[in-house]
Amino acid sequence: MTSRERVWKTLNHKEPDRIPVDLGGNSSGMTDIAYRKLTHYTGIKNYTAAFSEWRTVENFDERILELLNIDIRAINLGQPQGYKSFDYSESDDIFENEWGIHRKNTGDYSQIIHHPLSGLTIYDLKNFHWPDPRDPERVAGLREKAQKLFENTDYAIKLADPMSLFNEISCMLRGFEQFMVDLVTNEKFVFTLVEKELELLMGFYGSALDAVGQYIQIVETSDDYGMQNGPMFSPSIYKKFFKKAHQRLNDFIRSRTRAKILFHSCGSVKAFIPDFIDTGIDILDPIQPYTADMNLKEIKNEFGKYLCFHGGIDMPLMLHGRSIKDIEENIKEVIRILAKGGGYILAPTHNIQPDIPPENIIAMYKYVKEHGRYPIEV
Repeated sequence: MTSRERVWKTLNHKEPDRIPVDLGGNSSGMTDIAYRKLTHYTGIKNYTAAFSEWRTVENFDERILELLNIDIRAINLGQPQGYKSFDYSESDDIFENEWGIHRKNTGDYSQIIHHPLSGLTIYDLKNFHWPDPRDPERVAGLREKAQKLFENTDYAIKLADPMSLFNEISCMLRGFEQFMVDLVTNEKFVFTLVEKELELLMGFYGSALDAVGQYIQIVETSDDYGMQNGPMFSPSIYKKFFKKAHQRLNDFIRSRTRAKILFHSCGSVKAFIPDFIDTGIDILDPIQPYTADMNLKEIKNEFGKYLCFHGGIDMPLMLHGRSIKDIEENIKEVIRILAKGGGYILAPTHNIQPDIPPENIIAMYKYVKEHGRYPIEV
């Protein structure tokens, strides 16, 4: 069975020959430092290195993906005309992106130090310098890359998500604290901002899907609503401000591709899952098992009929400071719970961090190749 067949069968809730695995895109990434450590450990030189402003890997070297037997290849929208990429490994300078957000290297990640909509009013939104989602440079070469992957390889292909409504646009533009206050005290502002952001997201996805919609099997979308100990806000807040926007976005995506829609939302999000299903998602990521109310058995039993799951392998607790045997036992248990009946793609539950040993990363994927075959032991 090819990787593409394996992934597609899994996404249709059927059992393939083995559990598919993923690494790449925004749903299962790796920090730049962890990536450099992995390439050094494996002896891979002159590796491909393209990093996001978060300091995460945007494009993995094909040799790494082959070494780990990854079934999926991610493709990303490019940058607009005149945009200069930035490598934090070479500088600590402040970096401004096309949204006017300022970032500074502060360690393992970059941190936002300026929110361009901070202190502004609803009347300022009309005159704000919004990015152009239809800039032709964003899709330059994208169709050719997707077509080459589709016709010359057997891998499944996913489109990485450009941004998200709440976490990656609203909070970054406005500031997390201010936007959380807006949700309660400034509703008209929030509705206006979310509507504008939805318009932009449809532009980003529209540009990408016009180019690659016929070649891909997964479309990533995202919005983080969970903390370790519970949701960031109540489901009623989600219903009021974001649910209809997500449903409109998913309907828009589905009108342009037969690909399945993945939704990434970190942390404790069980309270939102029925609403996520209503919006039309097919795959939920990352299923962090050590956050509140995210018991894997309960999630699988309650929602496995409606959703596929992507992730499940907890990064902080299972890949750092643990023995290879511990890692294998954890993976075995996650597989036993989530993989029965199909509908599970194994992946890390967060960006792989700099303190995770390369040998643990390799062991994780090696174990799945050797022991992740169907039928699953129960």
